[in-house]
Amino acid sequence: PGDFVPVVQSSILSELKFGLGEKGGLSFNYNFHGLNAVGESSSDRLEVFGAFVHYALSDMLKFQGGYAESTLKFQGTSIVTTDNVAYFGSLDYKGNNFGVNAGFRRIESDYLAPGEWERIGTFYEPRGIEDFQVGGYFNLGNNMKLNARAIIGEFIDSSDYTSIKADLNFGFGGGWGGMLGAEQFTIEDTG
Repeated sequence: PGDFVPVVQSSILSELKFGLGEKGGLSFNYNFHGLNAVGESSSDRLEVFGAFVHYALSDMLKFQGGYAESTLKFQGTSIVTTDNVAYFGSLDYKGNNFGVNAGFRRIESDYLAPGEWERIGTFYEPRGIEDFQVGGYFNLGNNMKLNARAIIGEFIDSSDYTSIKADLNFGFGGGWGGMLGAEQFTIEDTG
């Protein structure tokens, strides 16, 4: 839809959850959004369905994965039915004082669902991306935690990008705390 930006006017949200024993779960979601639009559009609703699974492979190792698809419609007729999916998978290892994780995600350019997923640089809720992530944290003690993350990917059929992030979280007690962080974000034109 090019420069089309859906503005959600009303929503009906549903979720059905199933347990996978003591170690995980599976959920199915269906969301119906009535729309107003900014930009040229002949659409009046957005439907999103998806599935999410999480499962503990051991006490320290956890898998997560998900798939979602958005369909833009006008008076009941689907008008955006391609390049409209998002999916991800990740593994997380959690030790006593540290953790590491690795993952993959693909969010196609016409996946129009509202939501929040990790930004890259100043691109919040980026679309048209595919990337790999690796990260970790280390508890330094005295209410201090160091996090680091690298995201390496591409804007689909366009430029490559790299994001290196690190932050130090700290607490002073009594509910007071803070964070000091940095990110290096680069885009390399592959065209």
